[in-house]
Amino acid sequence: MIKELNITKSDFLDYENCKKNFWLKKNKPKLFEEINLSEFELKIIEEGNFVDKEIKHIFPDGIIVDIGENSLRETIDEINNFSTILQGSIECKDFFIRFDVLQYNKNKDSWDLFEVKSSSSVKEENISDITFQKIVAENSGIKINRLFIVHLNKNYKNEGSIDYDKLFVKSEVSSQVKSIEDSIRVKMNEIKNYLNSPEEKGCDCIYKSRSKHCSSFSYSNPDIKDNSIYELNRISKKTILDLIEKKELSLDNISDLSSLSKYQSLQLESYKSKSPIYNLNEIKEELNNLSFPLQFFDFETFSNAIPRFENMGSNDAVPIQFSNHILNIDGSLDHREFIQDKYSKNITISLVESIVNNVFDQGTIICWYKPFEKRMLKRLIELYPEHSNFLENINNRIYDLMDIFSKGIYVDYKFQGSSSLKNVLPVLVPSLSYKNMDIQDGAQAASEWERMIFDTSVDSENIKQNLLKYCSQDTLAMVEIYKFLRNL
Repeated sequence: MIKELNITKSDFLDYENCKKNFWLKKNKPKLFEEINLSEFELKIIEEGNFVDKEIKHIFPDGIIVDIGENSLRETIDEINNFSTILQGSIECKDFFIRFDVLQYNKNKDSWDLFEVKSSSSVKEENISDITFQKIVAENSGIKINRLFIVHLNKNYKNEGSIDYDKLFVKSEVSSQVKSIEDSIRVKMNEIKNYLNSPEEKGCDCIYKSRSKHCSSFSYSNPDIKDNSIYELNRISKKTILDLIEKKELSLDNISDLSSLSKYQSLQLESYKSKSPIYNLNEIKEELNNLSFPLQFFDFETFSNAIPRFENMGSNDAVPIQFSNHILNIDGSLDHREFIQDKYSKNITISLVESIVNNVFDQGTIICWYKPFEKRMLKRLIELYPEHSNFLENINNRIYDLMDIFSKGIYVDYKFQGSSSLKNVLPVLVPSLSYKNMDIQDGAQAASEWERMIFDTSVDSENIKQNLLKYCSQDTLAMVEIYKFLRNL
């Protein structure tokens, strides 16, 4: 077992989420060498790091401690100088923290601790996080007075330049910390004991839905194979517990359908028959209500914790690209597209003008998960009231092709309980694939667009072409799925 624990605040949160996964990270780190973070996870880390750097604007006298082997020594030096310290390190009794801000309170002869988050509100896990930091700091001899979560102001809008004092909100959480401090101390002792205990079988993620499974779930639960209950659409914790109690962890073993939803029952029927289950009359009715020209439309967006464009707030999704495949009644197919490929404070004006010129004012607008597209259009209507009639007309003509799959009109067990485009397409149209594309999902598209706009060292033209190809693939995928359904 581990001799030098060095339990960090990230470790503490890992333990909260899945203690077995945490144990493996510390005791069998090689298991994680080939587990890559997703683009979405990388984006969250990147956003957090970016916000940490920007916090200097509201602590202008703060001394930034360099990351490295001297960070502990440098932090102690700055504490002795009563400095405001950014990104300092503290180590004590098997625990290690790298805090965001530590500020001396002269009147109280103690220190205020600030934890910076890229979210727009204080979350429960934030309180646990800063409580952990407080305990480590106090155990090292630092007297902590008040505690704050610094988060983004959800009502803030960039009006041409960033006002950091309005962008960030300092929410005091001292009373919340006090109420859970004893329980966190107990848990910190549990963590030390748990790390030095023998490896457990399984992990508690077995009681959670698939989206909440830890990264080592397959290792800890080798008996759970493909076609397990975790592939059932929107499976509830109650249903999971019920099936575990019956030892029915595979779709092959489920005997009682009473605990399943209508969709889940159809999914199970599809699995057992090894064929799709669909209602042809309902599909016909859905598609016959659409009017030509059919316009298969998709936005790509970018969001940033620090709003870098006018009239945008923290984490607002900014439409920066669209693709529109137009299927005419004679079967011919046209394609219109736009991408914002240069920096501009008003980042969406050219996009709106292109929509006006490249989206027809008649015919059905077909999207995949229409709440997103409708939300983006509503945002554009707010920004450009002069185009409100045209954009509202588009919004009123939107049809969601995903409905056929999410409502159980067409169910195939091969979708693995999901109605996302990336799950449906390879089953229905295997010839059209994202696998060999340079950009394969929306999170990666957003990251690449950011590089194209803000990083002068990249091949921006190559990124632009990859982005256009990716967005075009999304709308072409909808065209082909529509044709597949028509051919039924």
